[in-house]
Amino acid sequence: MHGGETLELLTDGDTLWVNDHVGMCIGRFGARGVDVHRSAAEQVAGAPQCLDCIHDLPPVEAWDRFVSSMAKHHAVRIGPEWKPAFVTVAEGATAAGRKNRGGTATGRRRALVVASRLGDNEEGAVA
Repeated sequence: MHGGETLELLTDGDTLWVNDHVGMCIGRFGARGVDVHRSAAEQVAGAPQCLDCIHDLPPVEAWDRFVSSMAKHHAVRIGPEWKPAFVTVAEGATAAGRKNRGGTATGRRRALVVASRLGDNEEGAVA
């Protein structure tokens, strides 16, 4: 991902899709797991699709991995306001007494955001 590219974030409250500037899904998170993909150009050049695809983690661990992987591979930060409600429910069930760490994405939402290149020590650039 290069700085200044527009990304599209879409959610139906259960699944989050992150599409790159050409409309290719480069990230998807939902109850079925984590999918972080290479760009269309990289795939056309012969690279495999998946950068980080895993489908058997508990919801909280899966969300944390998705957020980390999107920052690592595409230099974007997915803010907690995009976290599906099922993850927040799982956090409450597994962390009684601990302060809730995030948002609850409910209902359909769409946002266009401009990606910035992360600095070496930054954790995120797009919320």
